[in-house]
Order: sequence, then C-alpha cells, then structure tokens
Amino acid sequence: MDEILVEEDFAHTDGRDMNVILDFLDELNLEAEPTAPRSTGKGRHWELTM
Repeated sequence: MDEILVEEDFAHTDGRDMNVILDFLDELNLEAEPTAPRSTGKGRHWELTM
C-alpha cells in the first residue's frame, strides 16, 4: 500500500472535509495521514486534485 501525507490546513479544509478526503484515499488503497502545515502559505496558490 502506498503512503502519503495530507497537509491539514483548516483555513482551506475543515475537519469533516479532511475526513472525506482521507476516506476517499483509503478507498483507493492509499494509506494517508494528516500532517501539520509545512509553510505559511502566504502568497501561494493551492490546489486539491484527485
């Protein structure tokens, strides 16, 4: 099983949505865990693609 980290940033994604993302990845046989944000995100665009 592949392992990935999902950056948990409540300014963009609330807790319920994060659970949906993690459940979706689990259904794809991807072992995913939330992790703390790694940057301030200032001046950067973000994108969620599945």
